[in-house]
Amino acid sequence: MDVFIYVLPLVAFLVFGVAQMVYGSHKILAIWLVFSAIVLCALAGCLYWQKSVTSGAENPPFAVAIESAVQGATRDSGQILCTYRSRLGNTISPVPVMLFIRLVNLQDVQSRIVQFKVEIEAKRRTWPLPSSWLEAKELPPYLPLLWVNPRPSPFRQVTLVRSQLKPILDDAPISPHATVEGWVLMDVPESYDSCPRPLRYRVTVKDTASKKIVQVCQGPSNEENVGIQRGFSVGQEVDIGRYSVKHFADSM
Repeated sequence: MDVFIYVLPLVAFLVFGVAQMVYGSHKILAIWLVFSAIVLCALAGCLYWQKSVTSGAENPPFAVAIESAVQGATRDSGQILCTYRSRLGNTISPVPVMLFIRLVNLQDVQSRIVQFKVEIEAKRRTWPLPSSWLEAKELPPYLPLLWVNPRPSPFRQVTLVRSQLKPILDDAPISPHATVEGWVLMDVPESYDSCPRPLRYRVTVKDTASKKIVQVCQGPSNEENVGIQRGFSVGQEVDIGRYSVKHFADSM
């Protein structure tokens, strides 16, 4: 295939040259020669595109897996909230989606990640029509978290046993063939409630060398997949009497 990719444009260039020389006396022949050259160029382009696609599929730069997932049935359900400052003052927001993601650098060189994005499948279509995806709002790692207890029990502080993934990716490049993992906490738009279940996620990872994957994942769907090694730690009580309620995704 490599030979064809480089030889076909050269042959097309020669055919274009011949067509130019015979145009004055044999216009019909020249037209057919130009047409043939265009076909050769298009074929070379298609072969190059096929080579680049299959090469990326056979030798992906990264691998992604969702190891744990805590997913609210709606955007307002779930037992984890975050607190932040908004125009309303002290504000609390539900955290309907929490994913523990493992990312592996499959390359022989270190990789600095410049794009890490998680989207949720909003509408599932059959081939060849593509699915539509909604972009969730990832929560910054500095936002305090709360655990919701049934009333009249008080809310409590909660911390993640394992770190969020974003500061790990921002802190340093991933070593060759190394694995990093951590939580990704997200708020979602209202259309989340109508997403098809079980939820599917599209994860995009790109590094400074423009090595990229776009991988569709479906994580565990039950909360039993959150073990003690990467779960939550509940702390002291918190009074939320003066807090307003507004989704973090709606405040940006």
